[in-house]
Amino acid sequence: MTRTHITLLLVAALAVGCGDDTPTAPTTTAVTTVSEQFTGTIPVRETRFYSYEVASAGTVSITLTSLSVPGSREVAPARVQLGVGIPKGEGCAVSQSVTASPGLAAQLTPSQSPGTYCASITDTGELQRSLDFTIRIVHP
Repeated sequence: MTRTHITLLLVAALAVGCGDDTPTAPTTTAVTTVSEQFTGTIPVRETRFYSYEVASAGTVSITLTSLSVPGSREVAPARVQLGVGIPKGEGCAVSQSVTASPGLAAQLTPSQSPGTYCASITDTGELQRSLDFTIRIVHP
């Protein structure tokens, strides 16, 4: 065998051993999220709630984004109870809650399975008058 034949045999053997190792791009699954706003007025010593549907399991973000004096942009210095749970009759059976002031970051971030849930806002006893509010709910 000549040197050329040996070189060709080595190249052929290496090529066969390599196989088809074409790299593939990793697959990613995009999670679609829905952003809903729940706005209204919370009277003194009362609760308001809003129901929403989670389509697929994931983390839900619930944020009290504003609490203000009706008819003005004056921010109210009060805190309220922000809750999450399951609708029950004409209310919301709260399973998790926090005392919250308006902010930009989510105050509640429960992991939820597909189903119907509710977010609630309740006067903790600090309200001197009815206040307007906005709650943002982002869910899968």
